[in-house]
Amino acid sequence: MKDIFYISLLLLLCLSSCMDDKAVLALLDRSEAVMEEHPDSAYGWLCQADSTIAQQSKKTRMRHLLLQAEAMNKLYQQMPPDSLFQEVVDYYDHHGTSNQQLKAHYLLGCIYRDMKEAPQAIQCYYDAVEKADTLSEDCDYTTLYRVYGQMAELFDEQIMPKEELEALKEVQKYTQKAGDLKTYVKGKELMCRPLFMLRDTSAILDIVEETRFLSRKYGLPQESLESSLQAIFIYLGRNQFDKAHELIRLYEKGAVVFNKDYPDSSKREAFNIIKGAYYAGTNQFGVADSIYRALLRAGFEFEAYDGLLNLFQKQRESDSIVKYWPLYDESFAKRYTTLYSQSMHKVSALYDYTRHQRLAKKRKDEADRNWILFIASVSFATIILIMVYGMHKRFRMNKLRDVARLNSNLAKVKQNYMKALTEWQTKEQVFSIKMSEKQGELERLSLQLQEYQRLYDVVSPSDKESALMHSDIVLTFRDMVKPARNPIYPSQSDWEYLQANVERCLPSFYSELAKASLSRQEFQVTLLTRLNFSPADMAILLNTKVQRIVNAKGSANRKLFNMDDAKSFPRNLKRL
Repeated sequence: MKDIFYISLLLLLCLSSCMDDKAVLALLDRSEAVMEEHPDSAYGWLCQADSTIAQQSKKTRMRHLLLQAEAMNKLYQQMPPDSLFQEVVDYYDHHGTSNQQLKAHYLLGCIYRDMKEAPQAIQCYYDAVEKADTLSEDCDYTTLYRVYGQMAELFDEQIMPKEELEALKEVQKYTQKAGDLKTYVKGKELMCRPLFMLRDTSAILDIVEETRFLSRKYGLPQESLESSLQAIFIYLGRNQFDKAHELIRLYEKGAVVFNKDYPDSSKREAFNIIKGAYYAGTNQFGVADSIYRALLRAGFEFEAYDGLLNLFQKQRESDSIVKYWPLYDESFAKRYTTLYSQSMHKVSALYDYTRHQRLAKKRKDEADRNWILFIASVSFATIILIMVYGMHKRFRMNKLRDVARLNSNLAKVKQNYMKALTEWQTKEQVFSIKMSEKQGELERLSLQLQEYQRLYDVVSPSDKESALMHSDIVLTFRDMVKPARNPIYPSQSDWEYLQANVERCLPSFYSELAKASLSRQEFQVTLLTRLNFSPADMAILLNTKVQRIVNAKGSANRKLFNMDDAKSFPRNLKRL
């Protein structure tokens, strides 16, 4: 009896374990089903299974870790350690499907991304791409385009525009296959970023125009507005102020950054940099001056002083230039120091040398490659900063030369300005008188037109038809069919004038005729038939044969009245 009791207890524990495993699997299925739309709910359910997951099978535990890491990534939470998740990657490399392998390597890359280890992250993303089976019908294109999206971001941080451009092309390719139109448009818009570094402004404008078209097509207004910012900068640089103004107006009207409840007010203030450049470029110096001074109060010192100096240079205000030049120089020095510090910090943050030393024996070749990439990035960043500093020095010397020329030219410019202002005021007075005369003439003609229309509206339909038959255009058409050695054919304007007279005198007939899907020749033959022209006359006017006229009447009769013969056509038109 005692043995039977222990055996029964063992069977009960086994059954209980099986039931728990099924419950956990059901929880994992439910979490995976809502992962895309509700990652917070999925993460909550996955946390419920933490207490019992250690007793489950390895397959269940690995799946739980994979889904939990995916949810953490979507919720911007700290992901599991790379050493723990490497076990998940190794498991799926041997036991998982291509989609599971793709997702596992992608999430491992995201872990390295959060650890600021760009080379390892990029290598994981490359591994993930190799695992994807793009020829399979159930390929996870959504995860695949996210892999390329993360690669593009890392290439952007490392100032590698060509590689970033290629990654974004893959993003667009696989977003189309995944049916994610919003991300497709966003990927198209992000291509402006590397193209800007490559100085390909024409390609940027083409992409901006295409992005705006796709955004309107798919109902994504904010994407359309965001893509226009790149175009505004380019148009301002090209002095195409009309195009820049239209985009500025649309952006201010629809961008969410101008909503009262938008959390980041600095984006609205930063947009004033663009507006200041526009008003300065269009010589609206008062508006530009107020914008730059508002930027100064908002903390944009470098942009404000730079804009004010440009205004003073255009207005030949040498005293203001001398006053504000030291302030601009000081703000530039602060900006240069900040950019240099940020650049060095960003490049240094991409690599963790302590971790590289721990992995040197295992991944020596990869560490060497990362070191070379680091040196190249630092060198490139240093060269860029040196070039910026050199450009600043040249810019400063040019400014000083402009000030020297300013003092000698100021008096002459003022004299020419006053002369031009006097001439403009004189011409403006003459133009105002002429405009008043034209306005009076338009009012007089408008009254005459209303009177003639009132008189015409009371004319009977039969009188209108009779007037049409004896109108100058109908008589002109009849003169054209009279015997002559050199026949004259109606011009396009003659046909348009004839149609306008028919529409005015026979409005119901013309309305029914316009709704029918008649060809041009059928339409013209129908008009001439209603005006009692013979087939021979129509053949002359249309420069064709009588038989073709008969055929056109038959086809028009069929389309209008569902009758195939041509003889009943005139009678049917009378009824119409």
